Amino acid sequence: MSVFGLIDGNSFYCSCQRAFEPRLKRKPVVVLSNNDGCAIARTREAKNLGIKMGDPWHFARKRPEARPVVWYSSNYALYADMSRRVYEVLQARVPAVEPYSIDEMFLDLTNLPGNLYQRCKDIREAVWQEAKIPTCVGWGPTKTIAKLANGLAKDHARLEGLCDLTDPRMRAEWYAVTSIEEVWGLDGRL
Repeated sequence: MSVFGLIDGNSFYCSCQRAFEPRLKRKPVVVLSNNDGCAIARTREAKNLGIKMGDPWHFARKRPEARPVVWYSSNYALYADMSRRVYEVLQARVPAVEPYSIDEMFLDLTNLPGNLYQRCKDIREAVWQEAKIPTCVGWGPTKTIAKLANGLAKDHARLEGLCDLTDPRMRAEWYAVTSIEEVWGLDGRL
């Protein structure tokens, strides 16, 4: 059976900023679009303050709850370099890495020796240690299922950033409580 993984950088642009400024570790951080127009990346702390994706900066920064937010202009050269670093860490650990976006990469996990859960945990830790980017990893028999597993790993703290959907029984349990709109490539029309 083929096994695909998807690793995704958590709040990637914000995490790139944090990688070089450890003082930001638990602070709310927002990265703004070109010309500082609107929020395009937010840490969990910023989301908890009510900062939404696409919020116009000139309005959002004036709200009292936004006072502790650290705002950054986007730095795409930095984000591309950090993505390259993550890619190199992954390339050294799995047979094939396929970038999907600047912060998401599919992994070929088919026929790897040892415990797959431990291997994915080790990969996640290596990315953190070497690139300073926090991630979540999900895996399953197709790329669509791997992407769903990744979303579950990100959304459910009890999974601790890792979700294995290779077992059909485990998939059935998650499918029963997952809205179709959460599945990559599908939506309510289908």
